[in-house]
Amino acid sequence: MIKQLIFLCLLTFAIQASAQHHFIETARQTLQWLNNRNFDSLEAIVEVKSKKALSAERMEFIWDDFTEKYDSLITINETKIEANDSLYVTETLIAFKKKEFNYKVTFNKNKQIVGLFFLNTKLQYEPPSYVNSLTFVEYKIAVPVKNIQSNGVLSLPRNVTKPPLVIIVGGSGPTDADGTFGPNKMYKDLAWGLASSGIAAYRYDKRTANPLNIKRTATFGIKDEYIEDIEAIIKLFKADNRINSKQIWLLGHSQGGYVIPSISKHIKGYILMAASNRNIPEMIVEQCDYLLSSTKEPNAERAYTQLRSKAIYTNKITSVNKVYNDSLIDGVTAYYIISERKLNPVPFIRKNKKPLLVIQGARDYQVTTKDLDRWREVIPSSTPNEIKVYENLNHLFMSGKGLSKPDEYLKLNHIEQQVIIDITTFIKTH
Repeated sequence: MIKQLIFLCLLTFAIQASAQHHFIETARQTLQWLNNRNFDSLEAIVEVKSKKALSAERMEFIWDDFTEKYDSLITINETKIEANDSLYVTETLIAFKKKEFNYKVTFNKNKQIVGLFFLNTKLQYEPPSYVNSLTFVEYKIAVPVKNIQSNGVLSLPRNVTKPPLVIIVGGSGPTDADGTFGPNKMYKDLAWGLASSGIAAYRYDKRTANPLNIKRTATFGIKDEYIEDIEAIIKLFKADNRINSKQIWLLGHSQGGYVIPSISKHIKGYILMAASNRNIPEMIVEQCDYLLSSTKEPNAERAYTQLRSKAIYTNKITSVNKVYNDSLIDGVTAYYIISERKLNPVPFIRKNKKPLLVIQGARDYQVTTKDLDRWREVIPSSTPNEIKVYENLNHLFMSGKGLSKPDEYLKLNHIEQQVIIDITTFIKTH
């Protein structure tokens, strides 16, 4: 019996080792396919749900953009692998002539690709100067929704009895708890800055950040993406005796700001950070116009022009029927877009009587002062509110000069301290 158990253990180990070897070899093969411009072969092993994001056409654009910016691929180092539940993640340090990247490929148990990323290697997150890590403690607390694997972190001030709590609701896409964008972690800055100032903060992975949660059906809408999780988080902390249950605030950034006005139960007030009040396709058209006016790179121009056309088409749909799915913005369905329109925050803000802080970076090209002007128009005069604009800040509330461009987000930076001060002051005075 013992021999049989040993044999089974050895057999299991051999099978796992063989599987890991396969993933390592496949990850390295994908680099060869990219370098040889064999994009169709790469797309052939992408799972169905990820084919839009990792189509041969999109991979060609990404690769052309990389080689144009960083020259040719010159080095492929050793590949490491890590098993994560039913997923396998490979990581390979690669070097173009002008820059190094961590090349990460995520596989499912069926040996299909579900994610592919080029991550910066040299710039690592460092806390901003206004953070004092000795003044708070952190607890990992998962989002309490059955069958959803979304991690969260509570930053709790050490010497404050029952502090107010800010629940940070992230922007569009598969946003993680830290709001990671290149070397920057906007929501981590926020949480740590608030906790250093005596206010508790909870940040969490959106359910779309974890591939295990992505079981999108034809009726996956914005409520599925946001509302269920937010309401469960509020309920969790309403019963947490470490928190002042009458001082639970919702802070929404970008699309998160679009969503939160629809939630009012057990909420003290709202902070809208670069919050949109128009639907995604309409805003993408304007973003593409802005980016087209500020770039001369042929590949970028082609990509922005194509995305603009898709956004125009997506913005016109009024029904889930008779829709050309290939013409939609990547990653959305007709149902999702229609569900987003129905959650329009403007009617909720018109009726809102809770304290409301609206903040905007003047250099933000993703959510612009056009949205801010609309907020000004619809906020009732009877609502306790403040509106603040920061001249030098972008969509991540990080400072810069001149026209804001996507590359700016890849430079190590932090949320401006004044933003933390203003949010803290508003909460403590309301």
